[in-house]
Amino acid sequence: MFVGDENCLFRAVSLACYGSEEYHDTLRQLAATEMLQHPQWYDAERVDIFSTLSDLLCGDVSCAELAGEAELVSGSDDEKAMVGALRHVFPNAEHVFCARHLEENVRRFLTDVAGMATRDREQVLERVREATRVDADQTEQCESVLTSLLEAVRASAPSTTVPAKVLSYFEDRILPKLRNNLPVTSNSMYI
Repeated sequence: MFVGDENCLFRAVSLACYGSEEYHDTLRQLAATEMLQHPQWYDAERVDIFSTLSDLLCGDVSCAELAGEAELVSGSDDEKAMVGALRHVFPNAEHVFCARHLEENVRRFLTDVAGMATRDREQVLERVREATRVDADQTEQCESVLTSLLEAVRASAPSTTVPAKVLSYFEDRILPKLRNNLPVTSNSMYI
């Protein structure tokens, strides 16, 4: 898991290209420079934009996968164009969702949409963090943590402005993403 400092994409690219997260800042600066010089090419709805970045990685990463050295895992936030591009360029890779982005999305939803009380919100967020820290080999523990999360949501939802929407948000969006992140194994190569 990468440090939750909004550099998860650049840390993953640095790790995939150089074997270390050390170059994430340089890669972020290069990407920013590119986007400032060519703003017409960067529209968030266009999958092909992110495909260009992914294509740069494709050669080295595919070689590692084909050699049986690693199972590919792509990770991102829930940005549709990014997810689509990663699935297009790396069709055999598992896709996981960034834990920090999941937590921030939940925090925003519970605060801005649901109006959940701070104490209840923090209890739910702690359960989300627990679910993102469970190893793939601990599936039973993860199901227990997810059950605990859903119990906390069900207990807190009635006091929000939109209780049905809160339950639906967790059952339809958050729990599937947390379960999706489970199959990641120790021999996975993150891109």
